[in-house]
Amino acid sequence: MEIRFLISKIFIFFLFSFSLHAQEVSGTHGPRVGEKLTYLLRWGVIPVGWATLHVHGIQEYEGHRVYHIVMEAGSNSFLSTFYKVRDYAETYFDVEGLYSWRFCKKQSEGGYHSDEEMVYDQEKHTARYHSFKNGSVKEMEIPPKVQDTLSAIYFFRTFPMKVGESCFMDVNADEKNWKLEVQVEDYRKNWEVHRLGTFNAFYVEPLAQFKGMFEKRGRVWAWVSDDRRRLPLLVKTKVPFGSVTATLVKVEIIKNKGEE
Repeated sequence: MEIRFLISKIFIFFLFSFSLHAQEVSGTHGPRVGEKLTYLLRWGVIPVGWATLHVHGIQEYEGHRVYHIVMEAGSNSFLSTFYKVRDYAETYFDVEGLYSWRFCKKQSEGGYHSDEEMVYDQEKHTARYHSFKNGSVKEMEIPPKVQDTLSAIYFFRTFPMKVGESCFMDVNADEKNWKLEVQVEDYRKNWEVHRLGTFNAFYVEPLAQFKGMFEKRGRVWAWVSDDRRRLPLLVKTKVPFGSVTATLVKVEIIKNKGEE
């Protein structure tokens, strides 16, 4: 069994666009500053790790007001004894335009390590990739208002959800541009989430325009609360040897010093 492939399944889901956070049910402008969501990751019924999504605050980046958003994930103490995982990603997400200016990612998964960034010029529609590990630099064209794989999460979170409707976006991932459609497919009332209460929730899933990537990595879907917080309650991905789930276990509002 390839452990890195297994653990990466759920982390890839976080980086490819389905948790939501609109401050109004009908859709609003931007994330909620200070929000930190913590998830328990399981392979089948076996706990394997954790993940967090945290909107640190609003700051200046290259003359633009941006949300600084961070994702962290890692293996638990059991898995770390033979396969330690620590992943980190951050995005600088434009407050007004709701698109990315910069995306950074660091991965440490067993013997695999990466440290890279994408810098997006949303005015010239170009991007610059830099690997800090091997020093390689690449440039490429991007669509207008392109999202990175973390900002896409928060762009989708501003989407006013309705069963049968879809959210469309351009996403830059793995040094490529992708067309992504996420469809709201179903609705459930009075769904109980352990330790967090009872929710009405939407069921969302990516469709064909992103098919190539998800065919290789497994089908993924999520349940998202139908309230002001738009909490991603449960994320699940099918893999050839079972399924991996991320369950929301904690919701916090944390304000960092020095940030708005």
